[in-house]
Amino acid sequence: MIKPKKHIAEMSPYNPPLEGRSGFKYRFDFNESTLGCSPEVIKDIQEFLSKNNLNVYPEYGKLAEIAASFFEVDEGQIMITNGSDQGIDVLIRTYVGKGDEVIIPTPSFAMFYQSAKIEGAKIQEILYNEDLSFPTTQILEAINPNTKLVIICNPNNPTGTRASPEDIKKIVEKAENIPVYIDETYYDFSRETALELMKKHDNIIITRTFSKAFGLAALRIGFLFSNEQNIKEMLKVRGPYDMNMIAKTATISAIKHSGFVKEYCEEVMEESKPYLYEELEKMGLKTFPSSANFLIVKIGQRVKEITEKLAEKGILVRDRSKYPLLEGCIRVSIGNMEYTRHFVKVLRGVLND
Repeated sequence: MIKPKKHIAEMSPYNPPLEGRSGFKYRFDFNESTLGCSPEVIKDIQEFLSKNNLNVYPEYGKLAEIAASFFEVDEGQIMITNGSDQGIDVLIRTYVGKGDEVIIPTPSFAMFYQSAKIEGAKIQEILYNEDLSFPTTQILEAINPNTKLVIICNPNNPTGTRASPEDIKKIVEKAENIPVYIDETYYDFSRETALELMKKHDNIIITRTFSKAFGLAALRIGFLFSNEQNIKEMLKVRGPYDMNMIAKTATISAIKHSGFVKEYCEEVMEESKPYLYEELEKMGLKTFPSSANFLIVKIGQRVKEITEKLAEKGILVRDRSKYPLLEGCIRVSIGNMEYTRHFVKVLRGVLND
């Protein structure tokens, strides 16, 4: 029997729920768009498919130029990836080796830990504060000569925590020649970015995605930003055809019709989110500040029971109670008002059962 590398054999796979979710209308577990993508994107994909060119290897044309213009960066500062997961994998494979130290404020997105462990890195977990605020001081104190990467998820998944521009600047300057990776998956909701800071500091790497606000999770569309030299190095690791042509078509169309996404995000953040906070407070449930399209909600000892009962009534939420600092908590995605009202109604009924 063949054997993998020792550190791979000792790892556990990242196993998020993969099957059966599409059968649920009310999916509040993966922070997906509740509206889906713009109808215009569907039309453009159908037009592409009608040309019967699936037997031809990808040709990307002006994709990078169009995307760079949309994100307001230079074309040489962007790399398009197969979801932001690939961006995470590529940057860690490029800059982190066996035994290198990676700082990750914890709890955070599972793929950070997974990708670092695959490279045999040593992970230094810095716990968020008890109130789930960002642990700036602890991160600054943790950076040392053995540190090869600092990871910041902003806003953080699963806590929704915001890292302020001042916090990020301090960390970037303390790190100096150490890569600081900032995951901006939920930028479309938070509207805070380190892109301008990236243009002044050559140790910043940023990722974004079209999986959340843009409603294109199934197509795995991601973007990685850094200075031109860093991008050139990471392109050595990424494959030449990692984005498929359906995803390319959808990317250009989604950018063209991005007003659809802006309206959706405004509804989520300005209407649904305040409403959900208010209703959860009426139910006597503790929540935490979040800059994203999801909330951490403290359910307590009934967390498993409540999660299961919601699923029985057609609603998926994510039980995060096994994460550090999140005992008894669920993570709830926030969608448009129609979906949020339904969630509130069903949750109130389940809590009173």
